[in-house]
Formats: sequence, structure tokens, C-alpha cells
Amino acid sequence: MNAMPNSATLDDILLALANPVRRRIFEILLGGETKVGEVAAAVAVTPDILDQHLRILEEACLVSRLPERGGEAVRGNPAPLDIAAAWIDMNRALWSMHIQIAAPSEEAGRTPA
Repeated sequence: MNAMPNSATLDDILLALANPVRRRIFEILLGGETKVGEVAAAVAVTPDILDQHLRILEEACLVSRLPERGGEAVRGNPAPLDIAAAWIDMNRALWSMHIQIAAPSEEAGRTPA
């Protein structure tokens, strides 16, 4: 199994995606590069509020800003999702093992009805 990322990276990703507006922004950007104004209109926030959300997504490396003529654009980056998915998969496997180990011992302590 791959080494797990440092917790700050995972925390940044999970916290960035914990907000429904940021999740919606990320979903919009999965469709491709989009002008900042179009993103703001799609999620119904002011440019200042959008800037705050984009900053958090950038810190998690989930988006990047692209200067271009006629305004700034943003692009989504799904690569950090692999970090979150690896953490989820590892913990899912550990919980599955825990449940399999716990189940026989719980059944052994039960008396037949």
C-alpha cells in the first residue's frame, strides 16, 4: 500500500470539500476551465466570497487560477482526491478487518435463544 500523506494535506483536502459551496465549485470545474465570473454566477456568491472559497480550494491543490484575457479563469485538479480516497480505502479496510475479528468473539459470548 502507498505511504499515507501527511495529515495537513489530507486535512486541507477534506476541509476544502466539507463546504457545500466549495464542493459545487469543484464539481463545476470538473467540466473544464471556467471563468471566475461564471463560477460566481453558478454558485450565486459575490466575487469576494468566491475568492475566499477559491483560496481554500487552492491551498488544498484542488484548483488553480489561470490569468487570461477578459478575466481570470480557474481549473479543477482532481489529483488530490486520490489522497482522500487512499485514506478512506485504508480506513474502510481496517474497519472491515475490525468487524470480522469482533464478530466471532461477540457471537461466542451469546447464549442460544
